[in-house]
Amino acid sequence: MQQEGMRPNSVTFVGALNAYASIFALEEGRIHGNVEMAERIAKQILEMELENAAGYVVLSNIYAAAGYVASMKFVLHDVEVEEKAFHLCHHSEKLAIAFGLINTAPGSPLRIRKNLQVCEDYHTSTKFISKIVGRGIMVRDANRFHHFENGVCSCMDYW
Repeated sequence: MQQEGMRPNSVTFVGALNAYASIFALEEGRIHGNVEMAERIAKQILEMELENAAGYVVLSNIYAAAGYVASMKFVLHDVEVEEKAFHLCHHSEKLAIAFGLINTAPGSPLRIRKNLQVCEDYHTSTKFISKIVGRGIMVRDANRFHHFENGVCSCMDYW
């Protein structure tokens, strides 16, 4: 593309990330090298268009292929598995993180307050998100403070 005098844009990089996401699903044994490539591409998307959620979404899917699996053992709704996963995606805490990422300066920490204890899925996904976006995420729930940084929580997974 560059050899023909065209500059890549965010659409180009989103397409590349989607291609890598497909590759990950097929080649689980080679995830580490491809995750690094995906991170570089996602950074370029986010540098060009911070408001564009596509880079976050696709990179999130890539990290999911690299090991994140939603924990549904605490979903109390009596519905099918697909609907349970849908409910987990729409937790208010996850929406708060998405809103914070879109509306705050890159690199700045996010602070979230919750009146209930966080669930296992939220805890795990927030560790992944902190690693993906390279930002600290501080969450105060009903029992304790959680400081997520680079994929690790200060509570050492004792919540």
